[in-house]
Amino acid sequence: MSQLKTAQAYLAQVLPQINEISAEQLAEKMAIANNNNQSLVIIDVREAAEYQQGAMQGAKHISRGTLEMNIHSYLAEIGKLSAEQEIVLYCRSGGRSALAALSLQNMGFTNVYSLAGGFARHI
Repeated sequence: MSQLKTAQAYLAQVLPQINEISAEQLAEKMAIANNNNQSLVIIDVREAAEYQQGAMQGAKHISRGTLEMNIHSYLAEIGKLSAEQEIVLYCRSGGRSALAALSLQNMGFTNVYSLAGGFARHI
């Protein structure tokens, strides 16, 4: 019989499989993009009520529960649908965005990052 895992145990298995980006690294990327008149693809995977309470500048809200179903149409809409497109995901503390990053990697996206510590660390 298989053994159940807690969310924390599962997340501990996921983290080594994904790329995380620190708040400082993201701020640097955002400044470079801004200076070059470019935009980063930043996706807030929190629930709508969380997003409405405050979000990162330039972030698109696509909740964790609908990300896989909506990522292609969103990227196509903004002209950035590519397996190599850099995508930064964030949530409140980094757990949901880590799971979302693994999911997008499994869908074929190769340049996906989860914001370490989430929105709570960014603000």
